[in-house]
Amino acid sequence: MANSTLKIKRSSTSIAPAVLNTGELAYTFGTGTDANQGGRLFVGGMGTNSDLQSALGAPIVIGGKYFTDMVDAATSVGTNNTIVKRDGTNTAFLNITGNSAGIHTGAVTGNVTGSVTGNVTGDLIGDVYASNGTNKILEAGTNGTDAIFYGSVQGSIAGNAATATTAITVTGSTQTAITSVGTLTGLTVNGAIIGASVGNIIPFYFADQAAFPSAVTYHGAIAHSHADSRMYFAHGGVWNAIANSSDATSLNTASATVARDASGNFTAGTITAALVGNASSVTNGIYSTDTGTVTNAMLAGSIANGKLSNSTVTIGDTVTALGATSTAFTGLTSVTSAAFIGALTGNATTATTLASGRTIAITGDIAYTSPAFNGAGDVTAAATLTTVLDGTLNKVPGAFGSATSIPVVTVDAKGRVTAITTAAVASTLSVAGSTGSAGTLNLLDDTLTIAAGTNVTTSFNNSTDTLTVGLVASPSFTDVTLTGTLAALTVTATGNITATGNLAGQDLAVAGNATITGNLIVNGTTTTVSSTTVTIADRNLQLAPAANSDVGTDGGGLLVGVNGPGNYIAPSLLYTQANGGRWNFNKDLNVANVYGALKGNADTASAWSTAKTIYFATGDVSGNFSTDGSANVSNVALTLANTGVSAASYGDSVTIPNFTVNAKGLLTAASSTAIPNATISVKGLASFDSTQFTVTAGAVAISTVDGGTY
Repeated sequence: MANSTLKIKRSSTSIAPAVLNTGELAYTFGTGTDANQGGRLFVGGMGTNSDLQSALGAPIVIGGKYFTDMVDAATSVGTNNTIVKRDGTNTAFLNITGNSAGIHTGAVTGNVTGSVTGNVTGDLIGDVYASNGTNKILEAGTNGTDAIFYGSVQGSIAGNAATATTAITVTGSTQTAITSVGTLTGLTVNGAIIGASVGNIIPFYFADQAAFPSAVTYHGAIAHSHADSRMYFAHGGVWNAIANSSDATSLNTASATVARDASGNFTAGTITAALVGNASSVTNGIYSTDTGTVTNAMLAGSIANGKLSNSTVTIGDTVTALGATSTAFTGLTSVTSAAFIGALTGNATTATTLASGRTIAITGDIAYTSPAFNGAGDVTAAATLTTVLDGTLNKVPGAFGSATSIPVVTVDAKGRVTAITTAAVASTLSVAGSTGSAGTLNLLDDTLTIAAGTNVTTSFNNSTDTLTVGLVASPSFTDVTLTGTLAALTVTATGNITATGNLAGQDLAVAGNATITGNLIVNGTTTTVSSTTVTIADRNLQLAPAANSDVGTDGGGLLVGVNGPGNYIAPSLLYTQANGGRWNFNKDLNVANVYGALKGNADTASAWSTAKTIYFATGDVSGNFSTDGSANVSNVALTLANTGVSAASYGDSVTIPNFTVNAKGLLTAASSTAIPNATISVKGLASFDSTQFTVTAGAVAISTVDGGTY
């Protein structure tokens, strides 16, 4: 490490780096100016990662030759493009462009551009402009007393304003009296206007209503319309007219205010209201002394029930007054209606729905309870698998598998995950040979070599990852134990041949015993076995393996002996294609029981003639089964519903499978995770740049760390 070199990222240009990792340094060696980024030192900003690892943040300027040159060139005199520093008398000369806050004592020579906050004591030579550089705020004038101020005044105003040609805004809780004002074209007062108790003249004149201001903005204001000689007040977003006394009249005039005449009377038309007192005469009406027929012309309103001889109506046993409401009727023998709305008490001979809903419940591996249904329509509910992973030891649902562990899954006969753990990924392999001592192979670093031997060759194809082990062209063996396939024109053995694979040749002569642990294929025309006893371990005996139709299998079967003298017929079991294909015995058949369908009709039966089918249409499973009632139903094949996991193989030599298992033991998510590269917090594979690091006997040493150029 004594000779190690650390180089930061660098550039010979005057262009700043686009991005830097957090804490990464970079330098531009190009000549620096205000217009470029030369001669500057940069550091990577925080970025977005709180752990500060590999976060690409905006480069931040923290120094460089450009700034040190500026400090070296600093002066106290007014030199352009230099930093200002105080001289030995604590004085500096400078032009201020922008905002200057505080107290300035002394002469200010030149234009002041920007806001001035605080007191300016001394001579002001020049004009003061607003921040936009165009609007003038204060004009210095010629003799110091004729300065002109432009803009609004916040605070008290004392003295006389000769003229005011623009609108003025006065703010503040208390204002010093304005002794006189020439002419104001506009005045906005944020507060109350309090005038003298007499002598105030405020005209509210407008040519017509169209000239009124907004009634919404000036709610409560009043205005006079000269065109219609009326006053109005603003309320509810509209201008409302104030009535004039001349509008009232004693005549019967519609939409007019009523006024008594000189005698205190007025002429009225129709009065809709109750009159209290006695009327000397009534043109149309009924007197309390009237008897006889009441005409429509005499009625001015409704007639009370007490004035009627029949003021009630009777329905069944219920008496209801005219104009009243009854909610129940008694004494009715029958009621006929096209439709009844509401609850009916009693029993109906027929109904479209049940009075009480019924449910169907299923238990076991599936929990299912249907909603209550009353026959009005079909019902559908989800069937739920019972919980297998109940949170106990090795039965906790969740995500399993990572770059360093492999899921170990226990599945029951129903295909459900009943337990799940993880096993660490092995990085070593135990290796042992037929001779020599056993050892351990590091799967990440070691190389396994398959060495050749007598009569044996080995080769490896790196492009196809294929290892080939073979024999030389003409091998010579003393004893042969065959576990593969041996192909030769002639094989002669004076001893024993033990073959666990295939033995192929034109001629084979064995003087001793021949043990074939593989397949024996005889392709000749006739196979003769002269032994007295033939033992076949296989439970199946296949005849005519190439036949795939009734024509090919017709006449096939089993013969015992041969036909003999005296019309002796040898026993046989033969298959014929006649009558739809049948097995034929030429001897009587004696059996304890016959299993299968019998041709014909049975007097009695222990099963239904038509099987019933039960369907599982929704929920976690789907499927159906049929039963004829002859026995209990078992081994029903149901299909689990898809959980969203893609059907595929997960995990291989470079990836680890990841699974998420729900409480029912079903996989709800599956993916593969690549074995990661090593980081500060993650163990994995690591590589080193040979130009910056050296590795000797497993030790890593830094030679040069170079941030590179850009």
